[in-house]
Amino acid sequence: MWNNRISPWVCGTGVALALLAAAAGASSFTHYGPIYSNYKKAGDAGGGCISGSIGTTLPGKNFNVIVTFASEANAESNLKRGYFGFTTLDKRHDFDDGQERASVFRMCLKPGHYQLVGMNAQDSYNTQRVHVPFKVEAGKHYYLGSFVFHRATVASSKCNRTMLPLFVEVRDEHERDLPVIMKPGKSVGIEPEVRLIDPASGHPYFQRCL
Repeated sequence: MWNNRISPWVCGTGVALALLAAAAGASSFTHYGPIYSNYKKAGDAGGGCISGSIGTTLPGKNFNVIVTFASEANAESNLKRGYFGFTTLDKRHDFDDGQERASVFRMCLKPGHYQLVGMNAQDSYNTQRVHVPFKVEAGKHYYLGSFVFHRATVASSKCNRTMLPLFVEVRDEHERDLPVIMKPGKSVGIEPEVRLIDPASGHPYFQRCL
C-alpha cells in the first residue's frame, strides 16, 4: 500500500512543487491540473471554491506534503490531477504551535463532483487508489477541513496508529482557519460554509482521529 521509492510521476511532481512553492513565496501551494485537463474556474465566472488548511507534525525541513484530487470522471487517471500542498521550504506558516506547522489554501474550480485520490510526503506515496468525494457548486465556497500529515510514532493516541506509519488526519479547524482564509485581499470573495469531507473512503491513508 505504501511505496517508499519515488516514481517518475511523483519525482516530477516533487520538482514542480518545489519550484512552485518557491515562486509563490508562501508555505501552501495549489495546482489546478495539466493544461489539457485544467479544473480552474473563478468564483465570479461560474466556478465554486474550496478551502481548508494543510500541514504536518513531521519534523525536519526542505520537504513537501501533498493531497491530490481529480474530477470524478478522471479519478482513475494518474495525470489529470490537481493538488494542494504545504512546504517546509518557506517558513512563513499561518500556524506553528511547535508541534504542527500548517497554512491555509483556497481554490476555485469548475462545478462538479471531485475526489481526493492520493497523498504523498517526503519519499512516500500511496499505491492503493482511494476515492474521497467532495462537491464543487457554482457560487459556493466549502471549507473541507484541515489535512495534517503524521507519522504514527508521534501521532495522538486518538488516531489509529496501527493503520500505516504515515497518514493524513482530517480535522475540523474552521474556527482557526476561516479568519485567515477570509483575510482581505486573500479571500475568494464568497462566504464559506463548513462541509467537511468524510475520510472513511480514504482508508487507510486518511482518517479522522476521535
